[in-house]
Amino acid sequence: MTLNGIISISAEKKSIIMLARSSEHKQYFSVMLWKKNAEGEYSRPKVLLDNCDGNSNLVSFGCSKEYIASALKDKLSVHSMKREATEIISMKDKYNKDKAITCVACHPSDYCIATGLENGKIIIWHNFFKNAEPVTSINHWHALSVSCLEYTPDGSNLLSGGHECVLVRWQTNNTDRRDFKPRMGAPLKEIVVSPDGNFYATKHTDNVIQLMDISLKILQVYRGMTHNNFCMGNGKNPIPCGLIYDPKWRTIVLNGLLGCLQFYSVSLNKQIFNLDIVGQNYISPENLESAQHVTELLSAAISDDGDWLATFEMWEDGVFQPELRLKFWNYSTESQTYVLNTSVESPHEKRITSMVYRPRNQNRAPTLVTVGSDLCFKLWTLVDDTDIYRTNNHWTCESVGIYHDLAALCADFSSDGSTLVVGFNHLITIWDPDWNIHKATLSNSIKDRQQILNVKFGSGSYSHQLVAATSDRLFSWNLVTLNIMWSIAVDVVVLFRDPSSDLMAFVSSSKSLCVFRPVSAEPVYQHDCVSGYNVVGAVFVPDGRNESLVDLGWPGRSQIYIFNEKQQLITLDLETDQHKEPNKVRKITMEL
Repeated sequence: MTLNGIISISAEKKSIIMLARSSEHKQYFSVMLWKKNAEGEYSRPKVLLDNCDGNSNLVSFGCSKEYIASALKDKLSVHSMKREATEIISMKDKYNKDKAITCVACHPSDYCIATGLENGKIIIWHNFFKNAEPVTSINHWHALSVSCLEYTPDGSNLLSGGHECVLVRWQTNNTDRRDFKPRMGAPLKEIVVSPDGNFYATKHTDNVIQLMDISLKILQVYRGMTHNNFCMGNGKNPIPCGLIYDPKWRTIVLNGLLGCLQFYSVSLNKQIFNLDIVGQNYISPENLESAQHVTELLSAAISDDGDWLATFEMWEDGVFQPELRLKFWNYSTESQTYVLNTSVESPHEKRITSMVYRPRNQNRAPTLVTVGSDLCFKLWTLVDDTDIYRTNNHWTCESVGIYHDLAALCADFSSDGSTLVVGFNHLITIWDPDWNIHKATLSNSIKDRQQILNVKFGSGSYSHQLVAATSDRLFSWNLVTLNIMWSIAVDVVVLFRDPSSDLMAFVSSSKSLCVFRPVSAEPVYQHDCVSGYNVVGAVFVPDGRNESLVDLGWPGRSQIYIFNEKQQLITLDLETDQHKEPNKVRKITMEL
C-alpha cells in the first residue's frame, strides 16, 4: 500500500481516514478507513471510495463527517458513513457533462456539495442520496478552471479561487452577491478557514501563504522561497538566471515571481527581499492552453563586491519585433536595495546568452561583458555623467568584439580582471579587456568541432587555468603554456566556481556532483545522484561552517546548493559525528 496523504484523524473513534493506493499496479487512489479493534490494534483498512484522484482538493467531508465526497474526471462519488452506501453521479446537461471536476467542497451542516469544473463553473449538488436525479445549480464567475473551494464553518459562504489570482466569496443563500479579493499575486491552490470563521488562509502556486480576516484584509504573508509559477507544466527552466551568490547580503539570488529576482538567505531560511525588475503585473491568460507572452527575466549578474547588478529581460511573441532590455542596478545603502541606474534598449540585436562582471580594481571603472546571439560580445563601462546641475554616472557600451562571424556563446574574466576569454563556437579566444585586443586563440582536438558552452577561470594558485565545457566533454587549459592539461568525457549541466577557495564543481546530466581543482581531473569529492530530478542550477555559498576542515580538501569555506526542475533547493552537509572525527570526512548527507 502506498500512502498519499492523511485526510482525517479521530482520537475519539480511534480511526484514520487516508488517501492511498492499495496496489502499485493501480492507477488511481482509494479513500480508506483505518480503525482500531477491541484489542487496540489497527485492523485491515476498509475502502470507502475507490478510484479517486491523488489531489486532496478532490476529497471533502460533509455534515460533521456523515458523508465523504470525491471526484475523478467528470464523476462525483459520495459515500454515506451511516448507510455505508456510495452514490456515483455526474452532470447531465450538454454544456457541462464532459467537463472534469477540479475541486470538491462539502457543506459543513447540510447535504450539499460544491464542485469546481475546468470551465470555471461551480456546480452545487443537492438530494444526491435520493432515488431521483440530484438537484443542481450553477455559479459562474471564473474564466479559467476552479482550483480550490471551501465552505465557512457556518456554511453561509463559499470561497473559491483559481488562476485569475482572485479570491471569490459567495453567499450561499444569494449567489448573486459576491465579494472579491483581487491581485493576490499568483494563482490559488488551496483555501483554509479557521474554526471560528474569522480568518482565511490561501495557498498559492508561488509557495506563498496569505492570511486575511473576514473583511478580506491581508494580515500576514508567509513567504519562503518563491516558486516561478509561470514555468510550471510547460517544461521551461524555472530559473533562467541560474543561482547567483550576492556578497552584499550573503544570499542566493534567483528568479522568483514573474519578472522579479528574489534574494534568499540560506542561513536564515527565508527570503530577504524581492526586486521587481520588469515592473509589470501578472495578467492571467484567456485559457491555460494558449501561450503566454510576457516579459521574461532571462539573465543576471552581480559584481564581486555586490555594488552592481545587471539584468536582461525580453518580450517576444513571434510576430512583432522582440523587446530586449539590459538594466544596471546600483546598491543603495539608504534604501537597502538595488536602484535602477541605466536601462539600455536593444543592447544586442538578439538575446543575451551570458554576462559577467569584471573583478573590481580601484584603478579601473566597473565593467560588464555581455555575450549575445548576434555573434558578438560587448564591454560595458560605468562613466561619469556629472554636469553643473547634478552628480551622476551611467553605463555605456565601450567596445564590441567579433571573431570570424562565429557564434559567441560564453565568456569569463580572470581573477585579476586582466584577461577576458570568449567562447566562439568551437574556439576559445583570449582578449585584453582594456583595449579589446585579440591576443590568442585556443583550438582543440574536440571531434566535430563541438561548441564551447561554458568557460570558467580558476582562482587562487590556479588562476592561470581555464576550464571549458562542451556538450559531452570537460577540459582544462594552462594559459601560460597554452596547452590542454587534462580532458574527461562528461555532459556538464552546470559548471560553477567557489569564490572563497581554488575549488570548482560541476553537475552532470546524470545528476552527479564532482568537486575538483582546475589543475587535475582527479575529483576532490564526488556524489552520485544529488537530486531525483534534473538539475538546473548550482552555486557555492561561503559560510565558513566547515572552516576547520579546509586542509582536508572539501567541504571547506563554502556550502554547495543545488536547484532542480521541481524548484527544490538541495544542499550537502556533514553528518554530526563527522564534525567530531574530521579524518573520516567522506560521507555526505543531503538536506532539503
